Amino acid sequence: MSKHFNKLIVLFQILVMPTVIISGGTGLVGKALTQLLVHQGYGVIVLTRDKNRKNETGIQYAHWDIKNNQIERNALLQADYIIHLAGAGVVDKKWTPAYKKEIVESRTKSIHLITDGLREIQHHVK
Repeated sequence: MSKHFNKLIVLFQILVMPTVIISGGTGLVGKALTQLLVHQGYGVIVLTRDKNRKNETGIQYAHWDIKNNQIERNALLQADYIIHLAGAGVVDKKWTPAYKKEIVESRTKSIHLITDGLREIQHHVK
């Protein structure tokens, strides 16, 4: 295929294919899902705590900081769908009462950050 045709395909994907935000996109399941979506032509934005993470082909990285209640609003503006996978690992440690609390809070605090951010903007998440 020609370079021009490849550029047209990329442009088509940007204009037509939906964009998916994935929280937890750097984890085991998130990485596999990200690659699958990119392969199918979706735009993917991975929420990350790493401010210096560089974009890759088909993947954008957007900074979020749950502890300081910060999320890149521009990422939310681009999203058509959101897949929330972020949270403390369920097989990383013994399930003590304290770790059970951490597992739950890591998921609820992060989804609240996302939903609060969506309430503050004119989004088109389905």
